[in-house]
Amino acid sequence: MVKMVEEDGAPAFHFSNDPIFRERKNPPLPFLIEEMRQHMEQGRIFEARKIGQRLLAREKKPNTSAYYTKKIDPVRGLIDDIYHRAEHVESLLRDLNTDDDWQLAREGKGVTVHFRKDEGSPLHLVRATSVFNNFMPNDFAKLCSLFVETELMHKWFPGGVMKPATLLSWHSKYNKIIQLNIDIPIPFLSPRDCVVMGSGFHLPDQNAFLIVTKPIADGESCSHCEIPKPAKGVVRMSTESIFYIELLPNNKISFKLIGRDDLKIRIMPTALLNHISQGHLPFDLIRTVHRTIRNFENSPWDVAMRERREYYQEIEDKVHEQLDNWKDMDEQSKKPHKHETAKTAAVGQIKKTAGLISRPKDDQEKGHFQYGDDDEKSRKGRWIL
Repeated sequence: MVKMVEEDGAPAFHFSNDPIFRERKNPPLPFLIEEMRQHMEQGRIFEARKIGQRLLAREKKPNTSAYYTKKIDPVRGLIDDIYHRAEHVESLLRDLNTDDDWQLAREGKGVTVHFRKDEGSPLHLVRATSVFNNFMPNDFAKLCSLFVETELMHKWFPGGVMKPATLLSWHSKYNKIIQLNIDIPIPFLSPRDCVVMGSGFHLPDQNAFLIVTKPIADGESCSHCEIPKPAKGVVRMSTESIFYIELLPNNKISFKLIGRDDLKIRIMPTALLNHISQGHLPFDLIRTVHRTIRNFENSPWDVAMRERREYYQEIEDKVHEQLDNWKDMDEQSKKPHKHETAKTAAVGQIKKTAGLISRPKDDQEKGHFQYGDDDEKSRKGRWIL
């Protein structure tokens, strides 16, 4: 909700918990714009798009005032950006959750690896999926922290190839720019680096969190920070990654990743690079993630979560909210509906009447307690008249 307050002598809008204001069918324009910005800031891209659609739909209505259009104009660029990002996320979700154009590479030990050949790149796009069982609710936020705390990735990433990353910009809650540093233990091979923009998206409808990294090319402008050139003797590579963490019922978490790395290694055949990317690497990565979560207490990520308690508290709250929803749904599913109860009672009455008519008089007058053919562990006594 938004409340009007004074800031530096000018009106400003802030969220309020007033339920009456929230339930209004046509909240004031400044409220909708601020709510859209807040959703964007919190990584709720689809919720932000819904409000953008609402704003533009209201503008198309007859007799819309010039004042409304004037207020919409400054945020049209933001709405366009929201639309673009939402469509991109939808495309990524399709890649993560469908097998279209994907080919199975390997499967085993709870991990499934697919690859896809994309036009314009000799390097395959690789997807790995796994389900972590017996996870506690707060493990979801722990898993997110491994990818949010990019400066600490070198401490868990398998193979020891990653070195400490440099944070160039953390310009919003779920958006940052990082310089990754990689040193591959191959003789005479120069160190690598890559500058990437990382974006996080909170997807409440999917009970999921999505993290996307894309490379920033040399010479590409950036409004948030200056992009450094590679140091002398360092080769700038390219990497793109997607990490998807979804909460599932029954204490399970689905973990999926998609990635493609161009290490700029001319001496190594492309076929060999593709083989490595589809082989031990994704298996080792998922196994390492699982082991890190199981040994999380007092780890660097545990310390980071405590230092940014409010940041991760929101994620944990959403997890508990969904668990409560599942619990309520489960309890509701066990309750008989009114029409089912009435139907059961009617059928029982018919059977009872039929039994009285068809049985001998002695059996009608005397009931006996009898076990049925129920499972031995769940037997229930029932009266047969």
